[in-house]
Amino acid sequence: KSIARAKELGPDCVFPNRRSEFAILEEVCRKDPTDWRARYYLGNLYFERCRKADAVRLWSEAVKIDDTYSGLHRNLGMVAWKLDKEIWKAIFHYERAHAANPDDLPLYRDLGTLYREAGQYVKARDFLEQARGKRTRADITSLLAQTYNQLGEYRKAVDLLLADNYINWEGQGGLYNLYTAARIGLGEQAYGKSDYAGALKEFQASAEFPKNLGPGMMSDMPLAETNYWIGLCYERMGRQADADKAFEASAKEIEKGDVRNQEFARKAKAHLDRKM
Repeated sequence: KSIARAKELGPDCVFPNRRSEFAILEEVCRKDPTDWRARYYLGNLYFERCRKADAVRLWSEAVKIDDTYSGLHRNLGMVAWKLDKEIWKAIFHYERAHAANPDDLPLYRDLGTLYREAGQYVKARDFLEQARGKRTRADITSLLAQTYNQLGEYRKAVDLLLADNYINWEGQGGLYNLYTAARIGLGEQAYGKSDYAGALKEFQASAEFPKNLGPGMMSDMPLAETNYWIGLCYERMGRQADADKAFEASAKEIEKGDVRNQEFARKAKAHLDRKM
Protein backbone atom coordinates (compact mmCIF):
# COMPACT_ATOMS: atom_id res chain seq x y z
CA LYS A 1 0.00 0.00 0.00
CA SER A 2 2.79 2.44 0.82
CA ILE A 3 4.46 1.91 -2.57
CA ALA A 4 1.15 2.29 -4.39
CA ARG A 5 0.44 5.53 -2.51
CA ALA A 6 3.94 6.88 -3.18
CA LYS A 7 3.42 6.21 -6.88
CA GLU A 8 0.50 8.64 -6.91
CA LEU A 9 2.09 11.49 -4.93
CA GLY A 10 3.27 14.63 -6.70
CA PRO A 11 7.06 14.67 -7.16
CA ASP A 12 7.72 18.39 -6.73
CA CYS A 13 8.44 18.25 -3.00
CA VAL A 14 9.98 14.78 -2.75
CA PHE A 15 13.72 14.78 -2.04
CA PRO A 16 15.08 11.36 -1.01
CA ASN A 17 18.57 11.73 0.44
CA ARG A 18 19.23 8.89 2.89
CA ARG A 19 21.43 5.91 2.09
CA SER A 20 18.62 3.50 3.03
CA GLU A 21 16.44 4.98 0.29
CA PHE A 22 18.76 3.63 -2.43
CA ALA A 23 17.70 0.07 -1.69
CA ILE A 24 14.01 0.97 -1.50
CA LEU A 25 13.98 2.84 -4.81
CA GLU A 26 16.12 0.26 -6.60
CA GLU A 27 13.70 -2.47 -5.49
CA VAL A 28 10.70 -0.45 -6.72
CA CYS A 29 12.37 0.10 -10.09
CA ARG A 30 13.03 -3.64 -10.45
CA LYS A 31 9.49 -4.63 -9.52
CA ASP A 32 7.52 -1.92 -11.34
CA PRO A 33 8.61 -1.00 -14.90
CA THR A 34 5.88 1.68 -15.03
CA ASP A 35 6.95 3.76 -12.01
CA TRP A 36 8.65 6.82 -13.47
CA ARG A 37 8.66 8.66 -10.15
CA ALA A 38 10.89 6.05 -8.49
CA ARG A 39 13.33 6.33 -11.40
CA TYR A 40 13.28 10.12 -11.14
CA TYR A 41 13.97 10.02 -7.39
CA LEU A 42 16.69 7.39 -7.72
CA GLY A 43 18.29 9.35 -10.55
CA ASN A 44 18.41 12.40 -8.30
CA LEU A 45 20.12 10.36 -5.59
CA TYR A 46 22.68 9.02 -8.04
CA PHE A 47 23.40 12.45 -9.48
CA GLU A 48 23.86 13.92 -6.02
CA ARG A 49 26.56 11.29 -5.47
CA CYS A 50 28.33 12.10 -8.76
CA ARG A 51 27.01 9.05 -10.63
CA LYS A 52 25.96 10.99 -13.72
CA ALA A 53 25.67 8.05 -16.11
CA ASP A 54 23.34 6.15 -13.76
CA ALA A 55 21.28 9.28 -13.16
CA VAL A 56 20.86 10.01 -16.87
CA ARG A 57 19.94 6.36 -17.55
CA LEU A 58 17.19 6.45 -14.94
CA TRP A 59 15.84 9.84 -15.98
CA SER A 60 15.79 8.66 -19.60
CA GLU A 61 13.87 5.56 -18.57
CA ALA A 62 11.41 7.74 -16.65
CA VAL A 63 10.86 10.03 -19.67
CA LYS A 64 10.01 7.00 -21.83
CA ILE A 65 7.33 6.05 -19.32
CA ASP A 66 5.90 9.57 -18.90
CA ASP A 67 7.46 12.61 -20.57
CA THR A 68 5.04 15.20 -19.15
CA TYR A 69 6.96 16.07 -15.97
CA SER A 70 9.08 19.17 -16.45
CA GLY A 71 11.64 18.23 -13.78
CA LEU A 72 12.82 15.22 -15.76
CA HIS A 73 13.44 17.27 -18.89
CA ARG A 74 15.04 20.05 -16.85
CA ASN A 75 17.50 17.57 -15.30
CA LEU A 76 18.37 15.99 -18.64
CA GLY A 77 18.69 19.44 -20.19
CA MET A 78 20.97 20.66 -17.41
CA VAL A 79 23.32 17.69 -17.85
CA ALA A 80 23.39 18.17 -21.62
CA TRP A 81 24.06 21.90 -21.19
CA LYS A 82 26.43 22.20 -18.28
CA LEU A 83 28.29 18.88 -18.39
CA ASP A 84 28.10 17.44 -21.90
CA LYS A 85 28.10 20.80 -23.73
CA GLU A 86 25.41 19.55 -26.12
CA ILE A 87 23.47 22.77 -26.52
CA TRP A 88 20.82 21.61 -29.01
CA LYS A 89 20.04 18.55 -26.91
CA ALA A 90 19.74 20.85 -23.91
CA ILE A 91 17.38 23.14 -25.84
CA PHE A 92 15.21 20.16 -26.78
CA HIS A 93 14.79 19.11 -23.16
CA TYR A 94 14.25 22.64 -21.85
CA GLU A 95 11.60 23.24 -24.49
CA ARG A 96 9.82 20.09 -23.32
CA ALA A 97 10.20 21.19 -19.70
CA HIS A 98 8.68 24.59 -20.51
CA ALA A 99 5.80 23.02 -22.43
CA ALA A 100 5.04 20.89 -19.37
CA ASN A 101 5.24 23.83 -16.94
CA PRO A 102 4.92 27.21 -18.70
CA ASP A 103 4.61 29.08 -15.38
CA ASP A 104 8.08 28.08 -14.14
CA LEU A 105 10.03 31.36 -14.44
CA PRO A 106 13.53 29.85 -13.98
CA LEU A 107 12.85 27.84 -17.16
CA TYR A 108 12.44 31.13 -19.03
CA ARG A 109 15.80 32.28 -17.73
CA ASP A 110 17.55 29.02 -18.63
CA LEU A 111 15.96 28.45 -22.02
CA GLY A 112 16.39 32.12 -22.92
CA THR A 113 20.08 31.80 -22.07
CA LEU A 114 20.36 28.65 -24.17
CA TYR A 115 18.79 30.34 -27.19
CA ARG A 116 21.25 33.20 -26.80
CA GLU A 117 24.22 30.82 -26.50
CA ALA A 118 23.04 29.16 -29.72
CA GLY A 119 22.93 32.57 -31.44
CA GLN A 120 19.13 32.49 -31.67
CA TYR A 121 18.61 36.06 -30.47
CA VAL A 122 15.24 36.67 -32.13
CA LYS A 123 13.93 33.43 -30.66
CA ALA A 124 15.36 34.38 -27.27
CA ARG A 125 13.68 37.80 -27.46
CA ASP A 126 10.28 36.41 -28.40
CA PHE A 127 10.48 33.75 -25.70
CA LEU A 128 11.65 36.05 -22.90
CA GLU A 129 8.95 38.58 -23.74
CA GLN A 130 6.37 35.94 -22.81
CA ALA A 131 7.68 35.96 -19.23
CA ARG A 132 7.06 39.70 -18.84
CA GLY A 133 3.33 39.08 -18.60
CA LYS A 134 3.80 36.81 -15.58
CA ARG A 135 6.00 38.38 -12.87
CA THR A 136 8.97 40.73 -12.85
CA ARG A 137 12.35 39.10 -12.26
CA ALA A 138 15.61 41.02 -12.54
CA ASP A 139 17.46 38.06 -14.12
CA ILE A 140 14.88 37.74 -16.91
CA THR A 141 14.78 41.51 -17.38
CA SER A 142 18.57 41.53 -17.67
CA LEU A 143 18.56 38.75 -20.29
CA LEU A 144 15.84 40.45 -22.31
CA ALA A 145 17.59 43.83 -22.16
CA GLN A 146 20.85 42.21 -23.30
CA THR A 147 18.99 40.58 -26.18
CA TYR A 148 17.33 43.86 -27.21
CA ASN A 149 20.75 45.53 -27.23
CA GLN A 150 22.30 42.78 -29.33
CA LEU A 151 19.44 43.08 -31.83
CA GLY A 152 19.83 46.86 -31.96
CA GLU A 153 16.41 47.36 -30.34
CA TYR A 154 17.74 49.93 -27.92
CA ARG A 155 14.50 51.79 -27.30
CA LYS A 156 12.86 48.57 -26.16
CA ALA A 157 15.77 47.98 -23.78
CA VAL A 158 15.47 51.46 -22.25
CA ASP A 159 11.70 51.19 -21.87
CA LEU A 160 12.05 47.76 -20.29
CA LEU A 161 14.64 48.88 -17.77
CA LEU A 162 12.64 51.96 -16.78
CA ALA A 163 9.38 50.04 -16.37
CA ASP A 164 10.01 48.50 -12.93
CA ASN A 165 11.99 48.89 -9.72
CA TYR A 166 14.82 46.45 -9.11
CA ILE A 167 17.00 45.31 -6.23
CA ASN A 168 20.58 45.05 -7.44
CA TRP A 169 23.69 43.94 -5.55
CA GLU A 170 25.45 47.09 -4.42
CA GLY A 171 28.41 47.90 -6.66
CA GLN A 172 27.47 45.29 -9.27
CA GLY A 173 25.79 47.68 -11.69
CA GLY A 174 24.66 45.04 -14.18
CA LEU A 175 21.36 46.73 -15.05
CA TYR A 176 23.08 50.11 -15.14
CA ASN A 177 25.59 48.82 -17.72
CA LEU A 178 22.73 47.56 -19.89
CA TYR A 179 20.97 50.91 -19.59
CA THR A 180 24.16 52.77 -20.55
CA ALA A 181 24.73 50.51 -23.56
CA ALA A 182 21.13 51.01 -24.72
CA ARG A 183 21.38 54.81 -24.46
CA ILE A 184 24.68 54.82 -26.35
CA GLY A 185 23.11 52.58 -28.99
CA LEU A 186 20.22 55.02 -29.40
CA GLY A 187 22.73 57.86 -29.65
CA GLU A 188 24.68 56.10 -32.37
CA GLN A 189 21.49 55.47 -34.33
CA ALA A 190 20.51 59.14 -34.11
CA TYR A 191 24.05 60.23 -35.01
CA GLY A 192 23.95 57.99 -38.08
CA LYS A 193 20.81 59.85 -39.19
CA SER A 194 22.53 63.23 -38.66
CA ASP A 195 20.24 63.99 -35.72
CA TYR A 196 23.07 65.38 -33.63
CA ALA A 197 20.87 67.10 -31.05
CA GLY A 198 18.92 63.88 -30.50
CA ALA A 199 22.13 61.87 -30.34
CA LEU A 200 23.63 64.29 -27.81
CA LYS A 201 20.59 63.86 -25.58
CA GLU A 202 20.98 60.07 -25.60
CA PHE A 203 24.73 60.16 -24.96
CA GLN A 204 24.24 62.52 -22.04
CA ALA A 205 21.54 60.22 -20.67
CA SER A 206 23.95 57.28 -20.84
CA ALA A 207 25.91 58.85 -17.96
CA GLU A 208 22.84 59.11 -15.73
CA PHE A 209 21.68 56.48 -13.25
CA PRO A 210 17.92 55.91 -12.97
CA LYS A 211 17.02 55.30 -9.33
CA ASN A 212 14.67 52.44 -10.20
CA LEU A 213 17.68 50.30 -11.17
CA GLY A 214 18.76 50.02 -7.53
CA PRO A 215 22.33 50.26 -6.18
CA GLY A 216 25.09 49.96 -8.73
CA MET A 217 26.29 53.37 -9.83
CA MET A 218 30.05 53.73 -9.42
CA SER A 219 31.45 56.80 -7.69
CA ASP A 220 33.97 57.34 -10.48
CA MET A 221 32.40 55.87 -13.59
CA PRO A 222 34.43 55.27 -16.77
CA LEU A 223 32.89 57.62 -19.33
CA ALA A 224 35.40 57.71 -22.18
CA GLU A 225 32.94 56.29 -24.70
CA THR A 226 30.16 58.65 -23.64
CA ASN A 227 32.38 61.73 -23.73
CA TYR A 228 33.90 60.75 -27.08
CA TRP A 229 30.47 60.63 -28.68
CA ILE A 230 29.39 63.84 -26.93
CA GLY A 231 32.48 65.49 -28.42
CA LEU A 232 31.55 64.33 -31.91
CA CYS A 233 27.99 65.65 -31.51
CA TYR A 234 29.14 69.07 -30.30
CA GLU A 235 31.61 69.20 -33.17
CA ARG A 236 28.90 68.49 -35.71
CA MET A 237 26.73 71.14 -34.09
CA GLY A 238 29.48 73.75 -34.43
CA ARG A 239 30.17 73.96 -30.69
CA GLN A 240 33.89 73.32 -30.85
CA ALA A 241 34.80 74.55 -27.37
CA ASP A 242 32.30 72.13 -25.84
CA ALA A 243 33.55 69.38 -28.16
CA ASP A 244 37.15 69.88 -27.05
CA LYS A 245 36.15 69.69 -23.39
CA ALA A 246 34.37 66.40 -24.01
CA PHE A 247 37.31 64.94 -25.97
CA GLU A 248 39.73 66.03 -23.24
CA ALA A 249 37.58 64.37 -20.57
CA SER A 250 37.52 61.18 -22.62
CA ALA A 251 41.27 61.23 -23.34
CA LYS A 252 42.07 61.38 -19.61
CA GLU A 253 40.74 57.84 -19.19
CA ILE A 254 43.39 56.00 -21.24
CA GLU A 255 44.30 53.90 -18.20
CA LYS A 256 40.81 53.71 -16.68
CA GLY A 257 38.07 51.13 -16.94
CA ASP A 258 37.96 48.17 -19.29
CA VAL A 259 39.57 47.71 -22.71
CA ARG A 260 36.62 49.30 -24.50
CA ASN A 261 36.73 52.41 -22.33
CA GLN A 262 40.48 52.77 -22.89
CA GLU A 263 40.01 52.33 -26.64
CA PHE A 264 37.61 55.29 -26.79
CA ALA A 265 39.98 57.34 -24.65
CA ARG A 266 42.74 56.71 -27.21
CA LYS A 267 40.38 57.65 -30.05
CA ALA A 268 39.58 60.93 -28.28
CA LYS A 269 43.28 61.68 -27.79
CA ALA A 270 44.00 60.91 -31.45
CA HIS A 271 41.15 63.21 -32.45
CA LEU A 272 42.62 66.04 -30.40
CA ASP A 273 46.14 65.37 -31.71
CA ARG A 274 44.99 65.66 -35.31
CA LYS A 275 43.79 69.20 -34.62
CA MET A 276 47.13 70.36 -33.28
